[in-house]
Amino acid sequence: MSKHLQIIALFCIGIAAGFFAAYYSFDCRETMASGGADRSGEYIITSGLLEGGAGATYFLDCSTGMLTATVPACRGAGGLWGMYKADVTKSLRAFITQNPKDAFGQPLEMPSKPNYVMTSAPFHYLGKLNQISWPAECISIVETQTGIQFLFVVPFNATKYKQGTLEMQGEMRCFTAKQINPVMKRRQL
Repeated sequence: MSKHLQIIALFCIGIAAGFFAAYYSFDCRETMASGGADRSGEYIITSGLLEGGAGATYFLDCSTGMLTATVPACRGAGGLWGMYKADVTKSLRAFITQNPKDAFGQPLEMPSKPNYVMTSAPFHYLGKLNQISWPAECISIVETQTGIQFLFVVPFNATKYKQGTLEMQGEMRCFTAKQINPVMKRRQL
């Protein structure tokens, strides 16, 4: 066998072994998908990735401002591994109380009926295999009348998840809140 053929064969074996090791190195394999959100009336739903490739589904009830995150059980065991809650309207009220004026110096008031949009967003990178990084995602929620954005993070524990230790109830943390788009001051067209 020629030297070039040996090198090519060794290279192919190395590539195959690398793919095999990458595929079987995770206990919980889930389909990765791009973020996005669906809305139906007063409800918004989206999904996002957590540590170790686990996925979460987020549900926002816009009429009450209650955000719920559910994490399916590992290894196809069925059921839920964990469920987390947060009160977005309470966070909005606290932000407006602490910041009574917007970027233009105008009074910032609590909307009588807050209107939210929501999606998942990369938060930080955790796992790494060669040059590929897997992001953990947060949930980005914007109240459209005030332009205030909230980033909520699930307090996820990948070790407990892989061990199958249930964590059925928990509180999501509001990582940050800021006014990203001061209310467009009633433009005249």
